[in-house]
Amino acid sequence: VWRASDADCVIFCDACLTGLGFWCPALNAGFMAASLDSNIFRNEALAVLCALAWAADSIPTASKILIFTDSINTVQIFDSLAATPDYNHILMAAVRILLHNKISLRVNHVRGENNIVADALSRGTLPGP
Repeated sequence: VWRASDADCVIFCDACLTGLGFWCPALNAGFMAASLDSNIFRNEALAVLCALAWAADSIPTASKILIFTDSINTVQIFDSLAATPDYNHILMAAVRILLHNKISLRVNHVRGENNIVADALSRGTLPGP
């Protein structure tokens, strides 16, 4: 058991019907990808999985990763590690990453209006410099 303030890495995720994105404020690093899937729930779960995979590869010292998403359903499946069969492959991929890298993961909810950067990344609407 650990508090949010104990996290080694904090990431914000979001997805829409056309893309997904995540942002690590501490490193000022953001990533986005187009999605061909019209299932928003799957896109939200994939955004969390991508953020976890990136953190495991990019920040090898991170043992406590906190990921925020505005999808309560996504928070619930990662909290319980239970989903319908259509999403089990996403959870199993996350568990493999967690076990292999000895990472403790928390996925918490953030209100959409407080997830501005990840939202813009997922939609490909970031303003230029």
